[in-house]
Amino acid sequence: MKKSTTHNKHQKISIWDNRWFSIAYILICAIFGIAIIIVQEIGKFYDDQYVWYATVTLLVKILVPIFAGLTCLYTLTSKNKKVTWLISIALLACFIAELLGSLGISYNLIAFVVCHIVLSIYFIRIKCFSKNDWKSLIPILVLYGAYVLFCFLWLIPRVELISAHKVDIIFKLAVPIYGALLSFMLWRALCTYGKPQWFLFIMGAVIFYLSDMNVMIEGIIGFGKTDPIGLFTFTWITYPIALTLVSCFSRNTLQFINWTNAI
Repeated sequence: MKKSTTHNKHQKISIWDNRWFSIAYILICAIFGIAIIIVQEIGKFYDDQYVWYATVTLLVKILVPIFAGLTCLYTLTSKNKKVTWLISIALLACFIAELLGSLGISYNLIAFVVCHIVLSIYFIRIKCFSKNDWKSLIPILVLYGAYVLFCFLWLIPRVELISAHKVDIIFKLAVPIYGALLSFMLWRALCTYGKPQWFLFIMGAVIFYLSDMNVMIEGIIGFGKTDPIGLFTFTWITYPIALTLVSCFSRNTLQFINWTNAI
């Protein structure tokens, strides 16, 4: 009994589960997120000055992959790797996607697809399919339908009219396919309701969903060379938050907020 108590004490003071280490990690993530937003916003004011704009763009291309890599590395410190290894793979896919994007390689969307597939599998492992899941599926289907109709009936025709060019077929295919993948991930996250850390799962998935849906809309608008009002800002506010929350899944990182302990 004595040995067990000693072992538990050692677990509690482990640096990776320590409250101050957790707070430090959240603060570092917040600093990265704020830095990315500030740099991105500064870039808007200097888009007509090549040197300044090129510098700001380079900073974003450096900061975002580093941040994604940081969240991935943090998941590797988990003692509960039987659960968190899927989160590590998902965030590794995010890191690869951001790195490819920074290098100008256009296949980064594939890595993001992998990320959301892995997250969906993670949520399925947390909560298997059940007969009551359809209740949370209905609002997701309504939201998905509204998104597809908005893109095809209003957004894409408007962009094509303004730009006098057809939107690339890749974007037209990505709207329903990528939207369906994001919707499936969000649905499985909603199904975790009532499980330990359910609020963290759902909040992380919702913010990730909003961030990536926004990126899709941003991509379509950007094709027409129009100025997305607030879209870039929204993406860079939500994306760092989403990655931070995902990296905390099944961890005690946010225990100082009195959320349920890791599963």
